[in-house]
Amino acid sequence: PLSRGDDDRGALLYIPSAGLLIALVGLARLFGPRIGGLSIWGWLLLAAGALATWRCALRVPEWENSDSITTADGMTQLRSARVQFNYANVHLQAKRYDEALLTYQRAIEIDPTDRDALPLYHAGQILFFKGQRDR
Repeated sequence: PLSRGDDDRGALLYIPSAGLLIALVGLARLFGPRIGGLSIWGWLLLAAGALATWRCALRVPEWENSDSITTADGMTQLRSARVQFNYANVHLQAKRYDEALLTYQRAIEIDPTDRDALPLYHAGQILFFKGQRDR
């Protein structure tokens, strides 16, 4: 992958994916009925490539930095304890303690047997500092 911008956290351009798509379109030209000089398979592959490019363009703002990626994933992957834990860490670093606590609790509820005690630890720290030692 190639990075866009001055740092490695910029949007990524996957050259191998584009090369694979071009190779598949080239192969598709050899087979099948033709419409406008290109086989039906070629047109389908071009449409798939356009769809993938559009989806990639929509995600570029999410790839700006690790916090924006984590936030985007945290809002969509509500059933992953690890994603929710990372999302809670973003809230904690931004000093949004109530949101962090709710998100840590969500991570704990998703996987209460998680061997990693960090969600419990961080949730306990927030409750301790809020004066809610009995919870």
